[in-house]
Amino acid sequence: MLLKKSCIYNILIQSLALLVFIPGRFAYALLILLAYNFFILTGTLIRKLILILHLEELQIPISVSTVITSAILFKQFLNLYSPLSSFVLSFALYIAATCSFIVTKLYIPEIDSLKKELTANFTSAGSFTVFGLCFALFRDIFGYGTVSFPCPSGIFELVISRSTAYASGIFWASVPGADIMLAVTILVYSLIYDKFIILKKVED
Repeated sequence: MLLKKSCIYNILIQSLALLVFIPGRFAYALLILLAYNFFILTGTLIRKLILILHLEELQIPISVSTVITSAILFKQFLNLYSPLSSFVLSFALYIAATCSFIVTKLYIPEIDSLKKELTANFTSAGSFTVFGLCFALFRDIFGYGTVSFPCPSGIFELVISRSTAYASGIFWASVPGADIMLAVTILVYSLIYDKFIILKKVED
């Protein structure tokens, strides 16, 4: 089943905010997406706690404070694990926190059941996470000829082919290359989605 266009546009916006401006390495995308999902979890839990305690009037300031605190905590843990990765991602962690806040506050309606709300939130987050990992993997392989993973010293590189790290290959790891990849991805998906809708209407 194809994702709705609104979901794809949501993924596009979050990709522009999170994935394009970090280095085109799978390792860094893995960390930033881990942080993003952590923020989704803490944001969902704190929103449910607010409703249980009937503090709806303070929901916005409490939620914002929780997201900021979660970002600071994650950055400190990352700093302990890998200072270099913490330095490279730096402000991107706070952008991830902002994206998670927008998703849990604007795109996902409030649901009485915590289980259902977690499912709804992580369905959205899961779609973006899968797309983000594939996007970053493409940039890493075709930009640098490697697949990289986080490690305490920074990143560990699994070399596939160094030849792709030269000439036009490195373009895909750059910001303009990432922008073009996103634009082409959305264009192709939109065409497939429109064809799918037309075929479905014909079958009905």
